Amino acid sequence: MREKSAGILVNVASQSVFSGKQLDKQIIQMARVRAVETGRYFIRSGNATPSFILDPRGNIIAWEESLTGAAVGTVFPRTDQTPYVRFGPWVVGFSFAVIFYSLWRTRVRARIVHGSVLRAKESDSSEA
Repeated sequence: MREKSAGILVNVASQSVFSGKQLDKQIIQMARVRAVETGRYFIRSGNATPSFILDPRGNIIAWEESLTGAAVGTVFPRTDQTPYVRFGPWVVGFSFAVIFYSLWRTRVRARIVHGSVLRAKESDSSEA
């Protein structure tokens, strides 16, 4: 378990070189992933991109589109830990391993059952 971790995620960026709605969409999606995986509020402030605040579930609680305004909202530091924060990326890898093993096992069982049915039909037809 990690002893020290941030209670709130804050991202300040100067992206005046980049602009466009596509970049804004990508930024908000990446921020949502970080907020959900850590279970923390996410505050984003940019000089050429929208400023926003996300709750720990990735929902927008404040949004400011203008470049001169500020997103205003209430956030609370959090100390609880999601499985991702506690164990790191191993959680994701282990989850994929379990899913792939389950799919492989189901496929193997289907082949065994299907193969035994075919063998039973072949033996029935050879006896007749």
